[in-house]
Amino acid sequence: MTKEMKAKLIAASDADRARARKLPGYDNTLAAMRAEQAAAEMIDAVRSRTSLSQREIARRMRVSQPRVSKISSSDDMSLSTFFRYAEACGVRFRVWPSALPPLEVEEVVEIVEAV
Repeated sequence: MTKEMKAKLIAASDADRARARKLPGYDNTLAAMRAEQAAAEMIDAVRSRTSLSQREIARRMRVSQPRVSKISSSDDMSLSTFFRYAEACGVRFRVWPSALPPLEVEEVVEIVEAV
């Protein structure tokens, strides 16, 4: 999701939000925004609890301090970066997979071996 799209959603009026809720993909976009916000808040909480400087986190991650600054202010980061940042702060997360709903297949395709 782009920063521009987020800004538009935040600045939208109640009527605009009501119309947006009817658009396809609205729920996914909202879920993505909430996940990004939660990750950003978690990064802030992890760093504030450790009282580590960006320089020290950079040393532990083996990156530059400006890179840590970009990570800290990023609204979109990979999970691997998130986990590396957290680990540099002395925090480890565990991830458990959850079952996905079964895929709906519209047609069955048979694979036939060539003779």
